[in-house]
Amino acid sequence: MVHKKLVFTGCALLLAALFLGTMIYSPDSGIKLMRPLQKGAAWVKAGMVATNENMKTLDGVSITPKVRAVDCKLIWTGDKNETQKAIEVQKSINQTLKTLSQFRNSTWDCGRYIQHGGFNLASVSEEELSFPVAFSLLVYRDADQVERFLRAIYRPHNVYCIHVDFKADNSYRRRIELMASCLSNVFVSSVVVDVRWGRFTNLEPEVICMRQLWKHEVKWKYFINLTGQEFALKTNKELVRILKAFQGANGISGNPTANVDRWKKYLPAPYNVTIYKGAVHIVASRGYVDYVLHSKVGQALFEWVKPTGHPDESYFNTLNFNTKLGVPGSTTVNFTKGSYGNFNRHKIWGDRSKCAGKFVRAICHFGVGDLPRLTSSPHLFANKFSYDHQPLAYDCLEEWYFHKVRLEEAGTPWPLNDSLYSHSDMVKHRYTGPVKIW
Repeated sequence: MVHKKLVFTGCALLLAALFLGTMIYSPDSGIKLMRPLQKGAAWVKAGMVATNENMKTLDGVSITPKVRAVDCKLIWTGDKNETQKAIEVQKSINQTLKTLSQFRNSTWDCGRYIQHGGFNLASVSEEELSFPVAFSLLVYRDADQVERFLRAIYRPHNVYCIHVDFKADNSYRRRIELMASCLSNVFVSSVVVDVRWGRFTNLEPEVICMRQLWKHEVKWKYFINLTGQEFALKTNKELVRILKAFQGANGISGNPTANVDRWKKYLPAPYNVTIYKGAVHIVASRGYVDYVLHSKVGQALFEWVKPTGHPDESYFNTLNFNTKLGVPGSTTVNFTKGSYGNFNRHKIWGDRSKCAGKFVRAICHFGVGDLPRLTSSPHLFANKFSYDHQPLAYDCLEEWYFHKVRLEEAGTPWPLNDSLYSHSDMVKHRYTGPVKIW
């Protein structure tokens, strides 16, 4: 069931202006200006976001972001002693969360929130400006965690749709609205769904955000769906390089033989398509999203999956793997068994040997011992983190992410192997022809 709520509108919209080819903000005017941070420039103070007591502070304002309790660099590289120290130290960490009043105070002055909130730590290159990305973000808990994740992935030329679960209380929704009110390219969906695991309502908000992002004036190149319990493994500069290496291919997984009992009794499907099961996490080309929203096939399949089990794990996947449709960026491999993967998420299902955190419903919620794997992963995002479980895992990964941003600002970026993506099966077997069935 869909519910509509009024969306809070707060601070005036921030205006974007070009200046010398790259980007920062003017905290006094709130206007986005373009110029690079100078090589070797000191970190900008970024308070009101990281609230853990283990973060370094200067005059009560956090420096983005540096963990003081342990040496995160040693943990990234797998130092067992420092990892064990982190496990012990974090048992006594007081995870202080911001109140609604604190969110109000921090967003009262939008220019200051952007500057001191750490949303302008990365300059934006011409390559990034010419390749905007659209994101959906489904959230329902831990507004502080959502804020920190948004701070990492936020760039003023991209566009972001946040869907707040209907079950979230008004105080939580208000926190999210206050964040978005200061960021002109971030909006909270006014169409609100009561999300239920395994049901159509798990898919519905993804498509709602797709529709709203499609109407946005920014003509983005790719769409990526996210949740509030994830974190970025690639900076925006890295992400753009990777997406360009995809050459229009969709990052969507699929398996035609898994969990068929979820939809078997509802067959045949529209246009007699074969149903594929895969992850809900997708990286989709603009052409693919156009097909989802506007083709008769996409619309018919959207209606058909409503009564099936876990349609969020079959709808996008089915459209990507039926070769007779000719969906933009889809796969040309017509296989009858096995799974076809992608680079979307570093996510551990069931394998306890690869999880140093804890398992919740068979999914690993990462701990500090997982950091060496995460920081060397080719995937774009890490899923999943519990904000109240081993918080140093999240803190140290955040420090590593912004360490990479700092390296980029200094002109010495973290190594990235583009060929890993451009030579992948999903790129080799992408469909580039005209749509066959619309």
